[in-house]
Amino acid sequence: MHLRGMIAGIARNAVARIPPFPMSADVENKLRVLRAQYARHLPSKIETLAAKWQSLCDHPDETDLAQNLVREFHTLAGSGTSFGFPEISRLAHLAEETLRQADPATWAHAPLRPTIDDLLAALADAARTSAATPAPDAQTATAVTSRRVHLLVNDGALRGSLEKQLALYGYEPHSFATPEAMFAASETNIPCAMVVDADDCDAAGRHRQCLQRQHAGSEVPLLVIAGTGDMENRLHAVRAGAAAFFIRPPDPHVFIDTLDKLVRIREQDPYRILIIDDDADTAELYAGTLQQAGMHTRVVNRPLAALDQLHEFNPELVLLDLHMPECHGTELAAVIRQLDAHVSTPIVFLSSERDIGEQLAAIRLGGDDFLVKPISGAHLVSAVQSRAARHRLLRSFMVRDSLTGLYNHASTKEMLQRELARARRNGTPLSFAMLDIDHFKRVNDTHGHGVGDEVIKLLARTLRQRLRATDIVGRYGGEEFAVILPDTGSNDARMVIDALRESFHGRELPGQDGSVFHASFSAGIASFPDYDTDYQIGEQADRALYAAKQAGRNRVRVASE
Repeated sequence: MHLRGMIAGIARNAVARIPPFPMSADVENKLRVLRAQYARHLPSKIETLAAKWQSLCDHPDETDLAQNLVREFHTLAGSGTSFGFPEISRLAHLAEETLRQADPATWAHAPLRPTIDDLLAALADAARTSAATPAPDAQTATAVTSRRVHLLVNDGALRGSLEKQLALYGYEPHSFATPEAMFAASETNIPCAMVVDADDCDAAGRHRQCLQRQHAGSEVPLLVIAGTGDMENRLHAVRAGAAAFFIRPPDPHVFIDTLDKLVRIREQDPYRILIIDDDADTAELYAGTLQQAGMHTRVVNRPLAALDQLHEFNPELVLLDLHMPECHGTELAAVIRQLDAHVSTPIVFLSSERDIGEQLAAIRLGGDDFLVKPISGAHLVSAVQSRAARHRLLRSFMVRDSLTGLYNHASTKEMLQRELARARRNGTPLSFAMLDIDHFKRVNDTHGHGVGDEVIKLLARTLRQRLRATDIVGRYGGEEFAVILPDTGSNDARMVIDALRESFHGRELPGQDGSVFHASFSAGIASFPDYDTDYQIGEQADRALYAAKQAGRNRVRVASE
C-alpha cells in the first residue's frame, strides 16, 4: 500500500513524546532557583533604579549616570518576560524609549519627569503583585540506547537480511510484528533509529493511526522501505517524517551508510555555546535553557574577559548582548572576527534593541543573526541549534574524512599537538597508536575496492564504538588510522588497542562472491612522557607499527619496549 496512512493523527503517537534530549531534573531545578531569585530581588532592583533616577534629577549634568540608567532599563526590559514578568519588560521598555528619545538635559523637567516617576511606580507595583510564570515540571526520559534499531519488517527474507547487516556493523536489531508493539518498546528503550516497511500497513488501515509520528518532536530517525520509488510514495514518506527512503530490497551498503550518517548526527558531542552578557541573571537563565536542550554553555559577564574563554572553550556559537559596559557588542564582534580561529564562528546578537537600523548595523559589523529579548526558550534553542549545526557541518568538510567521518590526517596531527600540550601542562600520560589494516591490497584484489571500502568503514565504526568519548580517532590515509588516548599510559593503551584488534579480527565480513572472510590490523604505540614531542611520538609509533608488521602482523607493539 501507499504511505498515506502514515500522515494523520501525529500528535497522539507515543514516539512524539520522546524529547530530543533527556530533560535534566538538575537543570530544571536550577531554572526554578534562578526565577525565584529574580522575583525576590526584583523590588530592590526597581528601588535602585528609582534612587538613580532621583540622583540624576538632582544632578542632571552627570552623563555617565544617565547612560547607566538607560542601560539598566534596557536590561530590565530584556529580562522581565524571560523570568515570567512580561509587565516588567513592557514598562521598562517604555521607560528606556522615553529617555532615549529625549535630550538628557530635559530629563529632570516636565513633562518627562512625571512620566518616568509614573513608570517607576508602576514597575514597583508590578514587582509586588505579579507572579512569575512557573517553570515546567521536570521531565525524565530514558537515555537513548545508542546502537538499538527497531524494525517493523514482516517479510522474513528482508528482515533477516537487515538484521544480519545491522548486527555485522555493530547495531542491535529488534524486530516487532506491529507498530503498537514497536512504539511501546520505544517508550522505555529509545532506539537510535526505526525502520518500517510500508507494505506492513494493511489496506484496511488498522495500523495507520499508530504509524504516525510527530517528527518535529522526535529526534529518532525513521527509515522507510517501499516497493516502488514513485513520487507519491516518497512524498507520503516525507510527510510522515521519514529521514530516508529505500526501494525494496535496499542495497545493504547504502542502507548502512545512510543509517551511520543519521546516527552519527545524533551521537555528536553537544554544541558549545559561549554567552556574553553583562546581566548575570539573564545569562544564567539562557545558559540553563540551552543546557536543558543538551548543549554545553559558558557564561562571560565581563566583555573584556571574553578572549580567554574563546581560546579555552573554543565555542561553536557566540551569543552576544549588544549594549554592555566596557565595550559595545559590535566592537566585541569585530575583535572576534579578527581572530583566525573564529572568522567563521557564528555570532548571534541577543538584545532587547528593537531599532531595525541598530540590528542591521550589528549584523553588518560581524553578526550572523539578531534575536530580540525577551525570547522564548523554544525560539532560543531552535535558533542556536540551527546555526551551530550548520557551522559544525561546514567545518566537518574541512576536518573530516569523507569515507569514514573520522578526523583527517591534518586535523589528527593538530589534535595530537593540542592533547600533548595539555598532557605536558597537567602532568598526565598520553598514548598515540597507529593502526594499519593487514594485507589490504589482497582484500581489494580478491573482493574488489567496494568491499575494501567497507572494511575501512567497519574498522572506523569499531574504533568509534569501542573507544571513549574523550579519545580521538583519525584516518591517517588509505588503510591507516591513528588513535589519541589522553590520560592513558602505554600499558593501558596496549590493552585497549589489543582488545579492539581481537574484536575486529573476529568479525565475519561478506566477500564479493557471497563468501565470508576475516580482516585484521597491526598497531604501534608511543606514549608521553616516554617521548616528548609530537614528532617523536608519531615517528616512534610508526616504527612500532613496522615492527608489528615484521613480526607477523595482527599484533600490537609498544615503542618503548
